[in-house]
Amino acid sequence: MDAILSDLNDAQREAVLHAGGPLLVVAGAGSGKTRVITRRIAWRISQGLAPSQVLAITFTNKAAGEMKQRVEQLLGPSRAWISTFHSLGARLLRMEAEAAGLDRNFTIFDADDQLVVVRAILKQMNLGKREQRPRDLLAGISRRKTEGEEAGIAGEPAADILERVHAAYEKALAESQALDFDDLLCRSVQLLDENEEVRRRFASRFRALLIDEYQDTNRLQYRLARLIVADHDDICATGDPDQAIYRWRGADIRNILEFERDFPGTRVVKLEENYRSTNGILRAAGALIEHNLMRVERGLRSSLGEGEPVRVLAAGSEVEESARIVAGVRQALAEGARADEIAVFYRTNACSRPLEQAFRDANLPYVIVGAVEFYERREIKDLIAFLRVIANPRNAVDLARIINVPPRGIGPRTVARLKEQAEQTRQPLRDLVLAGGGGVLRAGAERALAGFAAVLQPLLALPRAPVLPLLDELLRLSAYRSFLEQEDDPLVEDRLENIAELRRAIGEYDEAHPGGTLEDFLNDTVLARSRDRDESQAPSVTLMTLHSAKGLEFPVVFIAALEEGILPHARSLASPDALEEERRLLYVGMTRARRRLSLCYSTRRAGGAPWMFGDAGPSRFLAEIPEGLVLVEGRGRSRFAPLDDLPCYEPESDGAEPPFAPGDLVVHSQFGRGRVLRVSGCGTSAKATVDFDLCGQKRLMLEYARLQKAREEC
Repeated sequence: MDAILSDLNDAQREAVLHAGGPLLVVAGAGSGKTRVITRRIAWRISQGLAPSQVLAITFTNKAAGEMKQRVEQLLGPSRAWISTFHSLGARLLRMEAEAAGLDRNFTIFDADDQLVVVRAILKQMNLGKREQRPRDLLAGISRRKTEGEEAGIAGEPAADILERVHAAYEKALAESQALDFDDLLCRSVQLLDENEEVRRRFASRFRALLIDEYQDTNRLQYRLARLIVADHDDICATGDPDQAIYRWRGADIRNILEFERDFPGTRVVKLEENYRSTNGILRAAGALIEHNLMRVERGLRSSLGEGEPVRVLAAGSEVEESARIVAGVRQALAEGARADEIAVFYRTNACSRPLEQAFRDANLPYVIVGAVEFYERREIKDLIAFLRVIANPRNAVDLARIINVPPRGIGPRTVARLKEQAEQTRQPLRDLVLAGGGGVLRAGAERALAGFAAVLQPLLALPRAPVLPLLDELLRLSAYRSFLEQEDDPLVEDRLENIAELRRAIGEYDEAHPGGTLEDFLNDTVLARSRDRDESQAPSVTLMTLHSAKGLEFPVVFIAALEEGILPHARSLASPDALEEERRLLYVGMTRARRRLSLCYSTRRAGGAPWMFGDAGPSRFLAEIPEGLVLVEGRGRSRFAPLDDLPCYEPESDGAEPPFAPGDLVVHSQFGRGRVLRVSGCGTSAKATVDFDLCGQKRLMLEYARLQKAREEC
């Protein structure tokens, strides 16, 4: 008993000792949430509940394993059910296979299996990936399963295709006696909802249900929980609405916000003592998150003292910002911190490029979590290969990489034949390609080669300095962005942002090296990447996205690129709910810091594409932290002004006609110039589909889009 209760604070002890019935534990960042849920499991068992009557659910196998280990450290081997939602669904369906209309030995299809099925269906329907991307269709099918029959097709231009593919997909799964991951929850909920005998039989096994990270549950997981505890309401949910950052995965924050309504008589316990961060960090993070409406009011306090003030590092460019971060890292190392106690967070992977450069220049060891280094990313290697081929006619390696990118029907055998001919004639491979292959190819291959030559030839005629116009013309002639958008790739948005970051890097180079040529840029890039780095197991500074940082903590944290369009991300600006999630994402990042936190921004992303970031200015979130809670180092607090001076569309009334029509040329503060394709709705519901020059088609709510009409170019 002492092992279960002795080291708990009053609020933690109250949650652990709750006798039964609905319990909501609102657990602030670093407040010991996992400790509470594992101790409560042990307490209920120690008070006479059979281990097999306890069901604890979390979201990852790793978290479930750690929870089980902690319980067994207190009680010894236990038969308590501790699993993920999907594991629970699979177990239920195998136990009740006959009632569910399934073979007990059904197969579970993973993401790769699902893609194989959908690609085969599209082939049968004579629909290539250019018309419909398999991953997009699978996302629509998943939405329909998890959110309802209409969720996956509302507003979809290809709703009829989705309907047909979904029907064929379900038929293919049934023929294979297979379920996908959504089915594990859908079919479980359906079974318990429609078969009262099975529901009672299954629910009677468990007299206590505990769910961790309740703010991350979706509607199906919520319904499954309700069905299990319908007879007794002995449910304990732990979580934090302020750390709900997975809306894009289907998580529904309303599940935790409406818990008391769903379970009358709920006892609410708030864990407000933080064991991770200093009070200075907690007050700044708390002041930020108070601007959210969708939350449970509570505070956080720490026994670790006031600590250092939160620093705001203001810079004039991303280069200066990265240099200031490196200087801060050096200072922390000089004061005794280890490199692996320091982390740099950012909203998107594209933001890592200037940081990588600064760390290499400073010879500081670093590791990127969850992504490859910038110049090793596929799209960057493709474009650099194009530039190398322009610079060097004998570069056969890079030419072979990009000769069929985007795909134009030039296969490995054609490339091999061209290489043989080039060796025999002692002719540079690039020259042979431009000459049509020297008569050694079949007609189809020659036509394909001519398509590549039509991209390459005009580029060779352009000046080699400055470099950015050359890259822009390469992007235009090759249609590389469109190629990425048409690929079946879940990382397409990241890849497009990486291209924008490459443009910034080259623009930055042009500005710093007047007269610098393409060859000079390529030489500098190769030398920078090849500088000696410590390849030992020495501690390294961690670079990662804010989403990857959830659940971690570091003594020293820097959060980079806090600018409008980055955080909050441009995609969130038209949605109040999305903006609140962006604010929660920054809150999560801030509360990872234990003793030192620096918030960093640049007044301009030099050489960047205006549709991405440009001169958007500091993040609005910085203006939401009161003056007295931060120490500004750099360009002054006055830059943290809300963006009230930007133009915006205010409808005259709910019936007001939209101010734009198809064909109008418009400008968006983030996406740049574009042409209106379609307009629908009116007043506050007005929407427009715009084809932007640099980022393709976007569908925008006009009330929030802040579009301006532009003049036609002469």
